[in-house]
Amino acid sequence: MLKVAMVGAGIMGTLHARAYSRIQGAKLIGIVDSLQGAADKLANVWGVACYPTLEEMLAAEDSDVIDICLPTHQQKEHVLQAAAKGKHVFCEKLIVGSKQDALEMIEACSKAGVKFMVSHVQRFFPDYLKAKLLVDQMKLGKVGTVRMQREISLQDVSEDWYRAYVNFGDEILDSIRHDIDWLIWTFGYVERVYAKGRLGKEGLNTDHLFVSLRMKNGVIAHISGGRGLATGFRSFLEVAGRGGLMTMENDEASMPIMNTFKTENGIEYRNESPLGVSPYQLELQHFIDCIVNGQEPMISGYDVLRTLDVILAVQHSLETGKAITL
Repeated sequence: MLKVAMVGAGIMGTLHARAYSRIQGAKLIGIVDSLQGAADKLANVWGVACYPTLEEMLAAEDSDVIDICLPTHQQKEHVLQAAAKGKHVFCEKLIVGSKQDALEMIEACSKAGVKFMVSHVQRFFPDYLKAKLLVDQMKLGKVGTVRMQREISLQDVSEDWYRAYVNFGDEILDSIRHDIDWLIWTFGYVERVYAKGRLGKEGLNTDHLFVSLRMKNGVIAHISGGRGLATGFRSFLEVAGRGGLMTMENDEASMPIMNTFKTENGIEYRNESPLGVSPYQLELQHFIDCIVNGQEPMISGYDVLRTLDVILAVQHSLETGKAITL
């Protein structure tokens, strides 16, 4: 049984803590967060200890895995600290401001001989897995164009870091990284990037961002990102090939599956998620299985560098108004 300590008790930390309660071969043993109230609350839910710093947790607990769910600009120091102690590292949302930072994290884990995986959870969503399978099996013929859209709500996060462009954490850029990763995973390397959005000193002064990508295999992809929803999120995918067209739309606010049961108290209605198992649980289970079985995670640090190259090119295109060739 692998013992997991989690750093960060916010939105993603809460999701991960719930996932670990259902994962085979892993047990959550501690929560780290500098916001004591958040750490106490989440630790109490799962009956584990909480600590204000990773250093204190490492001194007190015998952990095997460190799961880092922190703001992007705080990730590097914690990844390096965990690797130095010989801990396997799972890291959320690795979008740092430079390739050098990313390489330092990757190399630190490699030198320490520990597993390092970065979250790209969209690969574990069944609908996106199905879409990739259709492309791989040439069910749509030769693909020419892809359209993707992702609409999100404004996040309620501490110190408003999510909107701070200086921290490379603008929520639209952070959100569409999922789509960029899926495109690279499915179609290969990106050749050229063009982005449109109003850029200010502290972030994207707009509720919308448009990114056009030319893949090296000739596929043209368009990603539209926005943050105008009151709550939840919405995503859309369209893949057009010579042999067919596939469209997919997800709306968090849409009606779930409803089952009807006859009980002794009358008719009972129960909502059911069509996902069955959370993609976050599937992703973390994959990482735990890789550690146990001595296998490499499907998402390596070097995979993340490809996505980071594109994100940095999007930033450069926004700043210059020009198309960027990779």
